[in-house]
Amino acid sequence: MIQFIEDHRADHGVEPICRILPIAPATFYDHLAKRADPSLLSDRAMHDAELKPEIERVFEENLSVYGVRKVWYQMRRERFDVARCTIARLMKDIGIEGVVRGKKPKTTIPDKALPCPLDKVTLRFPAPAPNVLWVSDFTYVTTWQGLVYVAFVIDVFARRNGDALMEQFQYMANSPHHLVASTGARSLQKEPKLMANVMASAQAETHMLDSGRLRDSLSVSDFDFGDLKTNPTSIFLILPADRLDAFSRFLRLLVQQAITVNARNVADKPKKPVLFILDEMPALGRLSMVEQAYGLMAGFGIQLWGITQDLCQLRRVYGEDYESFIANSGAVAYFGSPDKTSTEYFAAACGTTTVWNFSSAVSSAFTSNTSKDGYSSGTTTTYSDNRAASQRNLAYPDELRRLPLDRQLLLIENMNPIMAKKIRWYEDEELSVMGVNTHAREDEADNVDIQNVQDIQAA
Repeated sequence: MIQFIEDHRADHGVEPICRILPIAPATFYDHLAKRADPSLLSDRAMHDAELKPEIERVFEENLSVYGVRKVWYQMRRERFDVARCTIARLMKDIGIEGVVRGKKPKTTIPDKALPCPLDKVTLRFPAPAPNVLWVSDFTYVTTWQGLVYVAFVIDVFARRNGDALMEQFQYMANSPHHLVASTGARSLQKEPKLMANVMASAQAETHMLDSGRLRDSLSVSDFDFGDLKTNPTSIFLILPADRLDAFSRFLRLLVQQAITVNARNVADKPKKPVLFILDEMPALGRLSMVEQAYGLMAGFGIQLWGITQDLCQLRRVYGEDYESFIANSGAVAYFGSPDKTSTEYFAAACGTTTVWNFSSAVSSAFTSNTSKDGYSSGTTTTYSDNRAASQRNLAYPDELRRLPLDRQLLLIENMNPIMAKKIRWYEDEELSVMGVNTHAREDEADNVDIQNVQDIQAA
C-alpha cells in the first residue's frame, strides 16, 4: 500500500489517495521518515532488523529444513536472547518455513474449464438486515467409510467472526460521511490483538443494552436536553440501589450528554441556571465532563450539586483530584460523617479564631516582729489582672463527628463558616406542600392497617 501511494502520488496527491485507501496520510509520511532515517524506528523494529539476517543465515546453513523450534534452539546456542514467538513471527515475515512431515491436507481443486456460477455478491458481504444475504459453503471430513461432505448455509447478518467485522469496517471506510469513513479506516489499521481489546471494551460498556426495558426506553424520546435552558423542564433519572452497579453506564451516558449539550448552547442565557443534582455521585464512576464542569460551567448557565456520603468515596473515584470539587464549589454543605478523613478535612476548612484569656490574681502577705523593745506587724495585699490572646480551631474533628441531626456546616465562598439549622422539608409548613412525603404515606398506610385489624376484631 505504501509503494502504491509512492507510485501514484505525483498524479493524484497523497491525501486524495488516502481518502480512498484505509490509511491516514500521517501514517504514510511516518513510513517515509522511518525509511529515510532508521533511527526513528521503534526499538522492536530495530531489533527485528538485526535478527532477520541471523535467522536467514541459520536457516540456510542447515539446508533450509529447520523449523521455528530448531532455529530458536540454534539462536540460543549462539547467545541470542530472543523468544520463540519472535522467531516464529520473523520467519513468517521473511517467508521461510521448515520441512513438515506428514500428508498435506487435500483441498478442493476447481475445474477451470467448467463455467462458474454468477457472482451476485460482488465481494460486498456486509448485510444491513437479516434475511438479505445468504451464503453457503461446504467441506468434507475423512472417515473410515470415505469422505463425508458437510454443507453450511448461513445468514451473513448473523455472522460474528472477525472477517465479517473487517468487511463491515471496510464498508464503513467507503462511506461518503467523513466520521463514518474515518472510524472504519482507523479500525482497519488496528492489529487483531488491539482490535480484540477494543471490541472487548465496547462489549463491556454496552452490556447494559441486553436489558429489553432499557432498549425500549432508548428507542424513543419525548424531550431534548438542549431545551433545558429555554423550556424549564424537570427530568428525573432514577435507578434502584441494586441496579446502580449494572446500569451506572446508562446514567453516566445521559448525565454526560445532558451536560455536554447544555455547555454548547453558550448563547442561551436562562434567568436561572440549569440545576443538575447528582445524588450518590461516586456511584456513577469517574465523569470527566462533571470534573470539568465544576470549574468551567458557571458561565454557561449550569449549576451542579454533587451529593456524596463522605470524602473517602470521592477520593476513591477521582484520586487526589477530589479536592478540586470543593475548591470550585460556591457552597459546601456538610451534614456530618463518622469517618476520619471528612471530619479532619472540614475541621481544618473552618479555620481558626482568636480567643482572649482573662485571669485575675490576689495575693496577701502578713508580717509580725516581736522584740524586747516592743511588737510590730504589717499586712500587704497585691491585685493583678492578666490578658492573653491565643488561637483556637472553630471546629474539632470530634465535634463534627457528633454533629446533631438538626445541624449542618455551611462553607460559602468568601464568607465565614456557618453552623446552620437543618430543616426537614416534609416537616416545614411552607415546603411540605411542594412535594410528596413518602414517610407520611407509610405512616398513613400503617394506620389504615391497624384500623382494619381493629375493625375485624370488633366484628
